[in-house]
This record gives sequence, structure tokens and C-alpha cells, in this order.
Amino acid sequence: MTQSIVRSKKAINFFALFPIIMTILSPYSLTDGGGVYICDVLLVLMALYLLTAKSIIFYKPLFALLAIDCLLTLLAFLFTESSNTNLLLAAKVAVVFTLYLFVYSKIWSCDIKESFLRVAELIGIICAALAILQFIFASMGFNFYDGKLFLPLGEGSYFGGLFDRNTKDLRVHSFFEEPSYLAFF
Repeated sequence: MTQSIVRSKKAINFFALFPIIMTILSPYSLTDGGGVYICDVLLVLMALYLLTAKSIIFYKPLFALLAIDCLLTLLAFLFTESSNTNLLLAAKVAVVFTLYLFVYSKIWSCDIKESFLRVAELIGIICAALAILQFIFASMGFNFYDGKLFLPLGEGSYFGGLFDRNTKDLRVHSFFEEPSYLAFF
């Protein structure tokens, strides 16, 4: 009995950590410049785990939003005259969003509010501390850590330096690609 409770608490802590880790790992891929992102692999593994555990849950409001999004995308595709539209990419995005909804529906159904807030607060403190250190050391002229993890960046992902290329303004961003992503977190 005790072991199943421990497993349950570990699962709850993992479910609480999953959305937070995904925000930090989003620009990284399996290979440098590759199109297979680490988040996509983690998402598929999590969806497969939930499928084999027969723990798939459909949170209807989230799926209603996905259906509306797919409908609007289809309408935009039909009324766009551009030859640059990529139906295959749109289908891939829809599949990935559907997987995210499966996983997040399960996370939403778990009682993880306290664990999520505790983990988010801890990661937030670490990110804020790094941003403050980046600001202090970069202001003093030191070439300080830019927040990029030691993982390959995916296609289209770019970590700017601590100083903007165009304006030379200091833009700390902690572990995120952009300062705005840190602000959202």
C-alpha cells in the first residue's frame, strides 16, 4: 500500500514538472539544426505511457479549443492565395497539439495543484536568480552565461546574446530564448 502511494506521489511530481520543463526545453532538438525536438520526443513518450497505462482522458473544453483552431486553420488555408501554405506542416502541428491535449488533459485531471505550484516556484526562483546574475555580470562587462543549455538547438531556434545585436541593449533571459518568455514564465 505504501509503495503505491509513493509511486502516486512520484507520478504527481512528474506531472507537475512536465509542463515547466517543456517551456525550458522547447528550443532544443535531438540534433543540431534538426527538426525533431526534445519536447516532441518527451511528449510522444508521455502519450505512449498514458496509452499503455490506459489512462487517456479527454478534457472537453481543451479539445473544443483544438477543434475551433483546426477549423480556423482550414478556413485560412482555403481563403489564402499564397503558394507558401504547407498543409503537411499544418497536419503535423495538429497532431502535436492533439498529443499535448491528451497529456495535459491527464495532468489537469490529477490533483497536482500544490505540487505544480511548488515546482513552478522553485524553477521560477532559479530562473530569476540566473536573470539577476546575468544582469549584474553583463552590466559589469563580464561575458556571463547566456542561458543556453548544452543541447543542440532546433531548426529556427536562436539564442541571442545578453546584448541585443541591433540596439546593444542588455536583454537578460535566464534559460529562455527571449526575455519575453522569461516574463511569461
